[in-house]
This record gives sequence, structure tokens and C-alpha cells, in this order.
Amino acid sequence: MKPAAWRLVITAVLFAGWIGYLGYLVAATRNSIVLSRPQFLVSGLDVIATRKGDDSFLVDEVLYPADKNEEWRGKTIVVRNLKACQIFYSDRSGGVPVPADEDRKYLLPLDIEEGANARVVPTPPSPGYKTGPPRIYPFDTAVLNEYRTVPK
Repeated sequence: MKPAAWRLVITAVLFAGWIGYLGYLVAATRNSIVLSRPQFLVSGLDVIATRKGDDSFLVDEVLYPADKNEEWRGKTIVVRNLKACQIFYSDRSGGVPVPADEDRKYLLPLDIEEGANARVVPTPPSPGYKTGPPRIYPFDTAVLNEYRTVPK
């Protein structure tokens, strides 16, 4: 075979491998939760909390700032704007309302108001995007791993 034919074969194999990898990524990341990095960058308190009622959450762990963990762990927070919050999945163009399921853990980017009242931080404007609705995130290890990539 001529060298040009070998280059064509190698290029075709690499291209097929690349397309196969992209297909794997599409299948593996379907229905995943996508965190809004700007939302976490402007939040004052990031917590993992268990839903206990209509708008009440029991704080399990404080992720940011870490020195507030002892102060907030075990406390109940009332989230004032929970009805406006949405959950965004990677396979949908818009958000879905937060289900009313108690005893489910969520990752919440919060701003604390008076006492134990808080509000979920809305998604701030980014270049090319308007301010979005506040988002909360069903908690699992994949969400926590993605959260840890946010430089805070």
C-alpha cells in the first residue's frame, strides 16, 4: 500500500473512534443534572439539605463556607422562594417544577435572610443569557462531584 492509503486508513479509524466516543457520551450523559456555575459563584451558603415540609429543609451539611458547618448543621431552614424554583436536566430545554417529595436530599445555593429564612439564589445573567429562575438540584454523588469542580 502506498503511504497516502495508510494515512487514509489511519484517519478513517481515528474518525470512527471519535464518533463512537461521542455516541458513548450522548448515551452516558442523558438525563443528567447540570449545575449552574454562576449561581453557585454568587450564593452565600451552599448546603445539602433534606426536605421536611412545604418549604422547610433540614441542613445535613454545609459545603460553602465550610466554617459555617457547625452553625447550620441540624437546623431547619425555610426557603421562601421554593415555589419559583426549578430543576434542569441536560435533555430538556426548560426546567421542571420541584416535586413535593419529602425526605429527599437537595443541593441548595442559598442567600440567608433573617433568622432561619433563606432564598435560593436565582441564576445570574451571563453574556448572552438573561437572569434565569432559581434552580435546586436533587443530591447524589454525581452532583456533588460536579459541585466540587466549581472554583469557590
